[in-house]
Amino acid sequence: MTIENYIRIDGKYVRQEEIPEEQMKEISRTLMLRLAEGFGYVPVEEEGEQ
Repeated sequence: MTIENYIRIDGKYVRQEEIPEEQMKEISRTLMLRLAEGFGYVPVEEEGEQ
């Protein structure tokens, strides 16, 4: 039995293995930030960033 992971991108389900590495990194970062925000995390802007 094989388990395949799918991620919905632009309304379409795409197999995780078919997602380019750079796009997968961005998706992972977005998911991590959303989870952290759910726990009350608020990102701090450093001086010079805006």
